[in-house]
Amino acid sequence: MTHSKCTHVAPRTSSGTLRVSSWILHVSLIAVHLLLIGIWAAGLENRVTVSLENQKFASFLITTATTTFGTIYSALLVFVTQSLSTRHNLRIDQLLTATHDNLAAWSGLGAAVTHLWRQRAVQSRASPLGVFSIALYLGGCLGLHISTSSWLSLVTSSTTSPHVAGTFGLPVYDGFSEFSYGYPIASNGSIDSDAVSDVIDCSSGAFQSLQSVLYGARTSEIRVAWLLSATCEYLIHALNLPALNHDNTLNVTLHSVENALSQLVAAMFWTMGHIPPPQDGAEFSYTQSGPNGTVPFPLSQAPKCPILLEGSANMTETIPIERLELNIIAISSGLVISLLLLALALPTLVYLSRGLRGVLDHPIDGTGILHSIWLYRNHPELETLLD
Repeated sequence: MTHSKCTHVAPRTSSGTLRVSSWILHVSLIAVHLLLIGIWAAGLENRVTVSLENQKFASFLITTATTTFGTIYSALLVFVTQSLSTRHNLRIDQLLTATHDNLAAWSGLGAAVTHLWRQRAVQSRASPLGVFSIALYLGGCLGLHISTSSWLSLVTSSTTSPHVAGTFGLPVYDGFSEFSYGYPIASNGSIDSDAVSDVIDCSSGAFQSLQSVLYGARTSEIRVAWLLSATCEYLIHALNLPALNHDNTLNVTLHSVENALSQLVAAMFWTMGHIPPPQDGAEFSYTQSGPNGTVPFPLSQAPKCPILLEGSANMTETIPIERLELNIIAISSGLVISLLLLALALPTLVYLSRGLRGVLDHPIDGTGILHSIWLYRNHPELETLLD
C-alpha cells in the first residue's frame, strides 16, 4: 500500500490581482467624483432635458441607475478590501485575539461596531484600531451607497421657443353704425401721474363736448357718454353680476370672464353674418334720401358683415421642461468618502506590495473550519504553540 502526499499549489496571481483591482476601484471612484464636479462647474448636465410627459419614467431610470451603480461598486470594494485585509491579518505578527477580532469585524457593519464595543471589556484591548478602521470602512461604503443615489435629479425649468402666430382682430370701430352696437367696449387711453401718457383717439361713439382732460393738473378726468350696450347686458347675465345701482361686489374668476367673452364674440359674428341689415329705420348711419322722399337701399350700399382682420405676430413661447441637475452636496460628500476609503485600504496595499515580491500567495483566504483543519494538518507545531 503506497501513500502519496498531496501538495497544494496556491495561485500565483491572486494577491496581485486583488491589489491591482483595489487600486483601480479606489482611484476610479475618486476620478468619477472629480469628473462630476467638473461637469457641474461647467453646467453641462443642464443641457439634458426631458419633457413633462416622460418625467416619471426618466426619474425612475435615474434613481435606478445611480442606486445600482452605488450598490455594485460598494460590494466590489468590500469584497476586494476584505480579501486583502484577511490575507494581511494572517501574515502579520499580532495576537490571536487581534486576528480574530479583525477578521470577525468584516461580517458587517453591525459586527464591526459590536467587536469595537467589546474592546472595552478586554483588558489587553488587542485590536481597537484595526476594528475601528474596518467599521469606518464599512460605514464609508454605506455612505457611498447613499450619496451615489443622490447624484442626479430632475428639476422643473422652462425654455423659450420663437413662434409666429396668426392673429384675428376686430374691424375698425364706428360709433355711428348700429353694427357697432354689439362690439365690446374698447379704449386705448391711459392717464398716469397727472399727465396724459398716451394719445387718446377720438371716441366717435360719444360727443366730444362731454369729454375733458386736464393736462398737467392735479386731477385728470375723462367723462364719457356711453350707453349700456348688449355686451354689458350679456356679461351681467352670464357672470351673474349684480344689477345696476348696487354697491355690492362679486368675485369672478378669470376663466369665467374669458369663456363669456369668447361666447359673446362668437354670437356677435354669427348674428351679423346671418341676419341682413334692416331696410328702414337706419336714421343715423347709412340711409340716404332719394328725389321722391323715399329711402333707397341698394344692396351695393349695404354695410358689409363684420369680419376678423387677419395678421401675424412674432411671439416667444414658454415651454415647461424637466432639466437634469447634479447635486454638488452629494458629490462632494462622495469625494470625501472616496478619499477616506483609499486611506483606510492603503495599509493592506502597501504591506502586500512590499512583502510578497517573489513569494507565492498563501493558500489561506479565510478563517473557516476547513481553513483551520488545513492549517493544523500542514503545521503540527501549532498545536504545541497553542497549548
